[in-house]
Amino acid sequence: MMIVGREKSEGEFNNGTTFTFRDDTQNGIIFLRGLPYFDSIGVIGHSGGGTISFMLARDRTADFSNFAL
Repeated sequence: MMIVGREKSEGEFNNGTTFTFRDDTQNGIIFLRGLPYFDSIGVIGHSGGGTISFMLARDRTADFSNFAL
């Protein structure tokens, strides 16, 4: 998955926000859902990634059966 400003992305990492990173992650999940390899997709994160995982759970983007805090 390409996060803005990382790897071969054309974005500027310094311009990224929690919301743009959430959107990038959400688009990655949508892409993965279109593949025939996955029955469910979950997210794991630490610090900012943990915040994004809660945002995705709230939006029901990813499949969550439980959380660890």
